[in-house]
Amino acid sequence: MASHVDDTCDAAMPPKDLTNLDEDESKTMHDASPSLADASAVLEEPVVGTDSTSEQVHALELEKEALGIELSRSHAREARLRATAADLTERLEAATAAKVRPENAESKQVDLLHQHIRQLQETLDEVERGRQHAVFKISELAARVHGTADNHAVEAEWIQKTKHDFELLNQRTRLLLAQQEERHAAALDVAMRRLSLEHAAAMDKLRLDNDIRWTEWRHEESRRMKEVEAAMEADKSSVRLAMKHNIESTRIHQRVTVPSTTTHSASSSPPSSLGMTTVDADTLVRMQLDTLRTRRMDALKKLCLVRISIGRTRLYAAWMRWNVHGSSIHARKRLGAHSMATALTRCRQQAIRRRFQGWCLNTRLYHWQTIHNSVLNQILAVQRLHHVVYLRMVCSPPMTHRIHGIVV
Repeated sequence: MASHVDDTCDAAMPPKDLTNLDEDESKTMHDASPSLADASAVLEEPVVGTDSTSEQVHALELEKEALGIELSRSHAREARLRATAADLTERLEAATAAKVRPENAESKQVDLLHQHIRQLQETLDEVERGRQHAVFKISELAARVHGTADNHAVEAEWIQKTKHDFELLNQRTRLLLAQQEERHAAALDVAMRRLSLEHAAAMDKLRLDNDIRWTEWRHEESRRMKEVEAAMEADKSSVRLAMKHNIESTRIHQRVTVPSTTTHSASSSPPSSLGMTTVDADTLVRMQLDTLRTRRMDALKKLCLVRISIGRTRLYAAWMRWNVHGSSIHARKRLGAHSMATALTRCRQQAIRRRFQGWCLNTRLYHWQTIHNSVLNQILAVQRLHHVVYLRMVCSPPMTHRIHGIVV
Protein backbone atom coordinates (compact mmCIF):
# COMPACT_ATOMS: atom_id res chain seq x y z
CA MET A 1 0.00 0.00 0.00
CA ALA A 2 2.87 2.19 0.82
CA SER A 3 4.39 1.45 -2.52
CA HIS A 4 1.41 2.88 -4.41
CA VAL A 5 1.58 6.03 -2.38
CA ASP A 6 5.26 6.39 -3.25
CA ASP A 7 4.30 6.27 -6.93
CA THR A 8 1.99 9.22 -6.58
CA CYS A 9 4.55 11.13 -4.55
CA ASP A 10 7.25 10.61 -7.16
CA ALA A 11 4.86 11.43 -9.94
CA ALA A 12 3.42 14.50 -8.26
CA MET A 13 6.71 16.08 -7.18
CA PRO A 14 8.59 18.19 -9.74
CA PRO A 15 12.33 17.63 -10.19
CA LYS A 16 14.47 19.07 -7.45
CA ASP A 17 17.06 20.42 -9.89
CA LEU A 18 14.50 22.73 -11.50
CA THR A 19 14.94 25.15 -8.62
CA ASN A 20 18.60 25.47 -9.44
CA LEU A 21 17.70 25.82 -13.10
CA ASP A 22 15.19 28.54 -12.25
CA GLU A 23 17.82 30.29 -10.15
CA ASP A 24 20.25 30.01 -13.08
CA GLU A 25 17.58 31.47 -15.32
CA SER A 26 17.01 34.35 -12.91
CA LYS A 27 20.78 34.84 -12.71
CA THR A 28 21.05 34.89 -16.49
CA MET A 29 18.23 37.40 -16.62
CA HIS A 30 19.96 39.55 -13.98
CA ASP A 31 23.29 39.16 -15.78
CA ALA A 32 21.65 40.19 -19.01
CA SER A 33 20.04 43.19 -17.29
CA PRO A 34 23.29 45.28 -17.25
CA SER A 35 23.53 44.96 -21.00
CA LEU A 36 19.91 46.02 -21.21
CA ALA A 37 20.63 48.94 -18.89
CA ASP A 38 23.59 49.94 -21.07
CA ALA A 39 21.39 49.76 -24.11
CA SER A 40 18.74 51.85 -22.38
CA ALA A 41 21.46 54.33 -21.36
CA VAL A 42 22.62 54.50 -24.98
CA LEU A 43 19.05 55.13 -25.98
CA GLU A 44 18.57 57.73 -23.26
CA GLU A 45 21.66 59.74 -24.20
CA PRO A 46 20.15 61.35 -27.31
CA VAL A 47 16.75 61.88 -25.58
CA VAL A 48 17.65 63.53 -22.30
CA GLY A 49 14.56 65.65 -22.05
CA THR A 50 12.02 62.81 -22.19
CA ASP A 51 10.95 62.47 -18.55
CA SER A 52 7.98 60.26 -19.30
CA THR A 53 10.17 57.58 -20.89
CA SER A 54 12.59 57.53 -17.93
CA GLU A 55 9.70 57.32 -15.48
CA GLN A 56 8.22 54.45 -17.46
CA VAL A 57 11.57 52.64 -17.51
CA HIS A 58 11.97 53.25 -13.76
CA ALA A 59 8.46 51.89 -13.11
CA LEU A 60 9.23 48.85 -15.24
CA GLU A 61 12.44 48.24 -13.31
CA LEU A 62 10.59 48.50 -10.00
CA GLU A 63 7.97 46.07 -11.24
CA LYS A 64 10.74 43.75 -12.41
CA GLU A 65 12.37 43.86 -8.95
CA ALA A 66 9.01 43.13 -7.29
CA LEU A 67 8.49 40.18 -9.61
CA GLY A 68 12.00 38.92 -8.81
CA ILE A 69 11.22 39.10 -5.08
CA GLU A 70 7.95 37.25 -5.65
CA LEU A 71 9.80 34.64 -7.69
CA SER A 72 12.36 34.12 -4.89
CA ARG A 73 9.51 33.73 -2.39
CA SER A 74 7.82 31.18 -4.63
CA HIS A 75 11.16 29.32 -4.87
CA ALA A 76 11.47 29.28 -1.07
CA ARG A 77 7.87 28.10 -0.71
CA GLU A 78 8.49 25.37 -3.29
CA ALA A 79 11.63 24.27 -1.42
CA ARG A 80 9.64 24.05 1.84
CA LEU A 81 6.93 22.04 0.12
CA ARG A 82 9.51 19.69 -1.33
CA ALA A 83 11.08 19.25 2.10
CA THR A 84 7.67 18.39 3.58
CA ALA A 85 7.03 15.99 0.69
CA ALA A 86 10.39 14.31 1.32
CA ASP A 87 9.50 14.03 5.01
CA LEU A 88 6.18 12.45 4.06
CA THR A 89 7.92 9.94 1.78
CA GLU A 90 10.30 9.03 4.63
CA ARG A 91 7.35 8.55 6.95
CA LEU A 92 5.65 6.37 4.35
CA GLU A 93 8.76 4.22 3.99
CA ALA A 94 9.01 3.91 7.78
CA ALA A 95 5.32 2.93 7.94
CA THR A 96 5.82 0.28 5.24
CA ALA A 97 8.91 -1.05 7.07
CA ALA A 98 6.90 -1.36 10.30
CA LYS A 99 4.41 -3.70 8.50
CA VAL A 100 1.22 -2.63 10.27
CA ARG A 101 -1.21 -5.56 10.18
CA PRO A 102 -4.67 -4.02 10.97
CA GLU A 103 -6.39 -3.19 7.73
CA ASN A 104 -8.53 -0.38 9.15
CA ALA A 105 -5.57 1.59 10.50
CA GLU A 106 -3.66 1.03 7.26
CA SER A 107 -6.57 2.26 5.14
CA LYS A 108 -6.99 5.36 7.36
CA GLN A 109 -3.26 6.10 7.11
CA VAL A 110 -3.37 5.66 3.33
CA ASP A 111 -6.35 8.05 3.06
CA LEU A 112 -4.57 10.62 5.25
CA LEU A 113 -1.41 10.39 3.15
CA HIS A 114 -3.50 10.74 -0.02
CA GLN A 115 -5.01 13.94 1.36
CA HIS A 116 -1.55 15.32 2.24
CA ILE A 117 -0.28 14.43 -1.24
CA ARG A 118 -3.25 16.14 -2.90
CA GLN A 119 -2.70 19.28 -0.83
CA LEU A 120 1.00 19.27 -1.69
CA GLN A 121 0.19 18.75 -5.37
CA GLU A 122 -2.24 21.69 -5.33
CA THR A 123 0.28 23.96 -3.62
CA LEU A 124 3.01 22.87 -6.03
CA ASP A 125 0.72 23.61 -8.97
CA GLU A 126 0.02 27.06 -7.55
CA VAL A 127 3.74 27.70 -7.05
CA GLU A 128 4.49 26.48 -10.58
CA ARG A 129 1.81 28.74 -12.01
CA GLY A 130 3.19 31.69 -10.05
CA ARG A 131 6.73 30.92 -11.23
CA GLN A 132 5.64 30.64 -14.85
CA HIS A 133 3.64 33.85 -14.52
CA ALA A 134 6.67 35.62 -13.04
CA VAL A 135 8.93 34.31 -15.83
CA PHE A 136 6.45 35.39 -18.46
CA LYS A 137 6.08 38.79 -16.76
CA ILE A 138 9.85 39.28 -16.65
CA SER A 139 10.17 38.30 -20.30
CA GLU A 140 7.33 40.67 -21.14
CA LEU A 141 9.03 43.49 -19.20
CA ALA A 142 12.31 42.75 -20.96
CA ALA A 143 10.49 42.90 -24.26
CA ARG A 144 8.87 46.21 -23.27
CA VAL A 145 12.25 47.64 -22.20
CA HIS A 146 13.77 46.62 -25.52
CA GLY A 147 10.67 47.53 -27.48
CA THR A 148 12.38 50.54 -29.07
CA ALA A 149 14.68 48.29 -31.10
CA ASP A 150 13.99 47.34 -34.68
CA ASN A 151 13.56 43.59 -33.94
CA HIS A 152 10.64 44.05 -31.56
CA ALA A 153 8.44 41.85 -33.71
CA VAL A 154 11.06 39.08 -33.74
CA GLU A 155 11.39 39.18 -29.95
CA ALA A 156 7.63 39.16 -29.51
CA GLU A 157 7.38 36.16 -31.82
CA TRP A 158 10.18 34.42 -29.95
CA ILE A 159 8.52 35.17 -26.61
CA GLN A 160 5.22 33.79 -27.86
CA LYS A 161 6.99 30.68 -29.10
CA THR A 162 8.72 30.25 -25.73
CA LYS A 163 5.41 30.69 -23.92
CA HIS A 164 3.83 28.14 -26.23
CA ASP A 165 6.66 25.67 -25.56
CA PHE A 166 6.34 26.15 -21.80
CA GLU A 167 2.58 25.67 -21.99
CA LEU A 168 3.05 22.49 -24.00
CA LEU A 169 5.54 21.17 -21.45
CA ASN A 170 3.20 22.07 -18.61
CA GLN A 171 0.26 20.33 -20.30
CA ARG A 172 2.40 17.27 -20.98
CA THR A 173 3.50 17.03 -17.36
CA ARG A 174 -0.09 17.45 -16.18
CA LEU A 175 -1.26 14.69 -18.52
CA LEU A 176 1.49 12.40 -17.26
CA LEU A 177 0.53 13.17 -13.66
CA ALA A 178 -3.14 12.46 -14.40
CA GLN A 179 -2.25 9.14 -16.06
CA GLN A 180 -0.10 8.10 -13.11
CA GLU A 181 -2.83 9.06 -10.65
CA GLU A 182 -5.36 6.98 -12.59
CA ARG A 183 -2.97 4.03 -12.69
CA HIS A 184 -2.33 4.37 -8.98
CA ALA A 185 -6.06 4.52 -8.23
CA ALA A 186 -6.70 1.42 -10.38
CA ALA A 187 -3.83 -0.49 -8.74
CA LEU A 188 -5.06 0.52 -5.28
CA ASP A 189 -8.60 -0.61 -6.11
CA VAL A 190 -7.32 -3.96 -7.41
CA ALA A 191 -5.16 -4.45 -4.31
CA MET A 192 -8.04 -3.64 -1.95
CA ARG A 193 -10.35 -6.04 -3.80
CA ARG A 194 -7.71 -8.75 -3.71
CA LEU A 195 -7.23 -8.23 0.03
CA SER A 196 -10.98 -8.38 0.64
CA LEU A 197 -11.27 -11.60 -1.41
CA GLU A 198 -8.33 -13.19 0.41
CA HIS A 199 -9.80 -12.19 3.77
CA ALA A 200 -13.20 -13.65 2.84
CA ALA A 201 -11.59 -16.89 1.61
CA ALA A 202 -9.54 -17.19 4.81
CA MET A 203 -12.64 -16.62 6.95
CA ASP A 204 -14.60 -19.25 4.97
CA LYS A 205 -11.76 -21.75 5.31
CA LEU A 206 -11.50 -21.11 9.06
CA ARG A 207 -15.27 -21.49 9.46
CA LEU A 208 -15.22 -24.76 7.51
CA ASP A 209 -12.35 -26.13 9.63
CA ASN A 210 -14.21 -25.20 12.81
CA ASP A 211 -17.37 -26.92 11.54
CA ILE A 212 -15.41 -30.08 10.68
CA ARG A 213 -13.75 -30.17 14.10
CA TRP A 214 -17.09 -29.53 15.83
CA THR A 215 -18.80 -32.39 13.96
CA GLU A 216 -15.92 -34.76 14.73
CA TRP A 217 -16.02 -33.82 18.39
CA ARG A 218 -19.79 -34.30 18.55
CA HIS A 219 -19.47 -37.67 16.83
CA GLU A 220 -16.81 -38.80 19.32
CA GLU A 221 -18.85 -37.52 22.24
CA SER A 222 -21.99 -39.30 21.03
CA ARG A 223 -20.07 -42.56 20.52
CA ARG A 224 -18.51 -42.25 23.96
CA MET A 225 -21.91 -41.59 25.54
CA LYS A 226 -23.34 -44.65 23.79
CA GLU A 227 -20.46 -46.78 25.08
CA VAL A 228 -20.99 -45.43 28.60
CA GLU A 229 -24.72 -46.18 28.39
CA ALA A 230 -23.96 -49.68 27.12
CA ALA A 231 -21.51 -50.21 30.00
CA MET A 232 -24.10 -48.96 32.50
CA GLU A 233 -26.71 -51.29 31.04
CA ALA A 234 -24.21 -54.13 31.24
CA ASP A 235 -23.48 -53.27 34.88
CA LYS A 236 -27.20 -53.19 35.63
CA SER A 237 -27.71 -56.53 33.91
CA SER A 238 -24.71 -57.98 35.78
CA VAL A 239 -26.16 -56.73 39.08
CA ARG A 240 -29.53 -58.26 38.19
CA LEU A 241 -27.84 -61.53 37.24
CA ALA A 242 -25.92 -61.56 40.53
CA MET A 243 -29.17 -61.03 42.44
CA LYS A 244 -30.83 -63.81 40.46
CA HIS A 245 -27.85 -66.09 41.12
CA ASN A 246 -28.04 -65.39 44.84
CA ILE A 247 -31.75 -66.11 44.84
CA GLU A 248 -31.24 -69.37 42.88
CA SER A 249 -28.39 -70.44 45.17
CA THR A 250 -30.56 -69.89 48.23
CA ARG A 251 -33.33 -71.89 46.60
CA ILE A 252 -30.90 -74.68 45.72
CA HIS A 253 -29.57 -74.77 49.29
CA GLN A 254 -33.12 -74.88 50.57
CA ARG A 255 -33.95 -77.74 48.19
CA VAL A 256 -30.78 -79.60 49.21
CA THR A 257 -31.39 -79.19 52.93
CA VAL A 258 -35.05 -80.16 52.75
CA PRO A 259 -34.44 -83.61 51.15
CA SER A 260 -31.65 -84.34 53.70
CA THR A 261 -34.05 -83.73 56.60
CA THR A 262 -36.66 -85.84 54.93
CA THR A 263 -34.15 -88.68 54.51
CA HIS A 264 -33.35 -88.65 58.23
CA SER A 265 -37.01 -88.65 59.17
CA ALA A 266 -38.02 -91.35 56.73
CA SER A 267 -35.37 -93.93 57.58
CA SER A 268 -37.95 -96.67 57.49
CA SER A 269 -38.46 -96.18 53.79
CA PRO A 270 -36.97 -98.62 51.29
CA PRO A 271 -33.37 -98.04 50.09
CA SER A 272 -34.31 -97.84 46.46
CA SER A 273 -36.38 -94.67 46.99
CA LEU A 274 -33.59 -93.11 49.12
CA GLY A 275 -30.99 -93.66 46.42
CA MET A 276 -33.25 -92.09 43.80
CA THR A 277 -33.87 -88.95 45.88
CA THR A 278 -30.14 -88.43 46.62
CA VAL A 279 -29.25 -88.86 42.93
CA ASP A 280 -31.93 -86.38 41.88
CA ALA A 281 -30.73 -83.86 44.45
CA ASP A 282 -27.07 -84.19 43.34
CA THR A 283 -27.90 -83.75 39.67
CA LEU A 284 -30.11 -80.77 40.44
CA VAL A 285 -27.35 -79.12 42.49
CA ARG A 286 -24.78 -79.75 39.78
CA MET A 287 -27.03 -78.31 37.10
CA GLN A 288 -27.78 -75.21 39.16
CA LEU A 289 -24.07 -74.70 39.90
CA ASP A 290 -23.21 -75.05 36.21
CA THR A 291 -25.81 -72.47 35.22
CA LEU A 292 -24.55 -70.14 37.95
CA ARG A 293 -20.95 -70.54 36.75
CA THR A 294 -21.90 -69.87 33.15
CA ARG A 295 -23.85 -66.76 34.12
CA ARG A 296 -20.96 -65.48 36.24
CA MET A 297 -18.52 -66.08 33.37
CA ASP A 298 -20.82 -64.20 30.98
CA ALA A 299 -21.06 -61.27 33.38
CA LEU A 300 -17.26 -61.31 33.84
CA LYS A 301 -16.75 -61.28 30.05
CA LYS A 302 -19.11 -58.34 29.66
CA LEU A 303 -17.34 -56.46 32.46
CA CYS A 304 -13.97 -57.08 30.79
CA LEU A 305 -15.33 -55.87 27.47
CA VAL A 306 -16.68 -52.69 29.10
CA ARG A 307 -13.31 -52.01 30.79
CA ILE A 308 -11.44 -52.63 27.53
CA SER A 309 -13.77 -50.26 25.64
CA ILE A 310 -13.28 -47.55 28.30
CA GLY A 311 -9.50 -47.94 28.08
CA ARG A 312 -9.60 -47.77 24.29
CA THR A 313 -11.70 -44.59 24.38
CA ARG A 314 -9.23 -42.99 26.80
CA LEU A 315 -6.28 -44.03 24.64
CA TYR A 316 -8.00 -42.71 21.51
CA ALA A 317 -8.78 -39.38 23.22
CA ALA A 318 -5.13 -39.03 24.32
CA TRP A 319 -3.91 -39.89 20.82
CA MET A 320 -6.30 -37.35 19.29
CA ARG A 321 -5.09 -34.65 21.69
CA TRP A 322 -1.47 -35.43 20.82
CA ASN A 323 -2.28 -35.44 17.09
CA VAL A 324 -4.14 -32.11 17.26
CA HIS A 325 -1.31 -30.52 19.26
CA GLY A 326 1.32 -31.72 16.80
CA SER A 327 -0.70 -30.65 13.78
CA SER A 328 -1.29 -27.20 15.31
CA ILE A 329 2.45 -26.80 15.97
CA HIS A 330 3.23 -27.90 12.41
CA ALA A 331 0.63 -25.49 11.05
CA ARG A 332 2.10 -22.64 13.10
CA LYS A 333 5.57 -23.44 11.80
CA ARG A 334 4.35 -23.51 8.21
CA LEU A 335 2.44 -20.26 8.73
CA GLY A 336 5.54 -18.59 10.17
CA ALA A 337 7.68 -19.81 7.26
CA HIS A 338 5.07 -18.60 4.79
CA SER A 339 4.89 -15.18 6.47
CA MET A 340 8.69 -14.91 6.40
CA ALA A 341 8.78 -15.85 2.71
CA THR A 342 6.06 -13.32 1.89
CA ALA A 343 7.91 -10.63 3.87
CA LEU A 344 11.15 -11.37 1.99
CA THR A 345 9.40 -11.30 -1.39
CA ARG A 346 7.67 -8.06 -0.44
CA CYS A 347 10.97 -6.47 0.59
CA ARG A 348 12.57 -7.65 -2.66
CA GLN A 349 9.68 -6.26 -4.72
CA GLN A 350 9.85 -2.95 -2.85
CA ALA A 351 13.61 -2.70 -3.49
CA ILE A 352 13.08 -3.39 -7.20
CA ARG A 353 10.27 -0.86 -7.28
CA ARG A 354 12.43 1.79 -5.58
CA ARG A 355 15.24 1.19 -8.07
CA PHE A 356 12.81 1.43 -10.97
CA GLN A 357 11.30 4.64 -9.57
CA GLY A 358 14.77 6.13 -9.11
CA TRP A 359 15.65 5.25 -12.68
CA CYS A 360 12.40 6.81 -13.97
CA LEU A 361 13.00 9.95 -11.90
CA ASN A 362 16.58 10.25 -13.15
CA THR A 363 15.46 9.86 -16.77
CA ARG A 364 12.75 12.50 -16.29
CA LEU A 365 15.21 14.87 -14.64
CA TYR A 366 17.72 14.32 -17.43
CA HIS A 367 15.04 14.96 -20.05
CA TRP A 368 13.80 18.11 -18.31
CA GLN A 369 17.35 19.38 -17.77
CA THR A 370 18.23 18.86 -21.43
CA ILE A 371 15.08 20.74 -22.50
CA HIS A 372 15.77 23.54 -20.03
CA ASN A 373 19.43 23.81 -21.04
CA SER A 374 18.50 23.92 -24.72
CA VAL A 375 15.94 26.66 -24.03
CA LEU A 376 18.44 28.65 -21.94
CA ASN A 377 21.11 28.29 -24.64
CA GLN A 378 18.65 29.54 -27.25
CA ILE A 379 17.72 32.47 -25.00
CA LEU A 380 21.38 33.38 -24.42
CA ALA A 381 22.19 33.07 -28.13
CA VAL A 382 19.27 35.30 -29.09
CA GLN A 383 20.19 37.86 -26.41
CA ARG A 384 23.83 37.94 -27.53
CA LEU A 385 22.82 38.29 -31.17
CA HIS A 386 20.37 41.02 -30.24
CA HIS A 387 23.02 42.84 -28.19
CA VAL A 388 25.59 42.64 -31.01
CA VAL A 389 23.09 43.80 -33.64
CA TYR A 390 21.87 46.56 -31.38
CA LEU A 391 25.39 47.81 -30.68
CA ARG A 392 26.28 47.72 -34.35
CA MET A 393 23.11 49.54 -35.33
CA VAL A 394 23.10 52.15 -32.54
CA CYS A 395 26.75 52.79 -31.71
CA SER A 396 27.97 53.22 -35.31
CA PRO A 397 28.79 56.94 -36.19
CA PRO A 398 26.37 57.37 -39.12
CA MET A 399 23.50 55.91 -37.11
CA THR A 400 24.25 58.16 -34.13
CA HIS A 401 24.33 61.25 -36.43
CA ARG A 402 21.02 60.21 -37.93
CA ILE A 403 19.48 59.69 -34.49
CA HIS A 404 20.76 63.15 -33.32
CA GLY A 405 19.31 64.73 -36.47
CA ILE A 406 15.96 63.04 -35.91
CA VAL A 407 15.86 64.11 -32.28
CA VAL A 408 16.78 67.73 -33.10
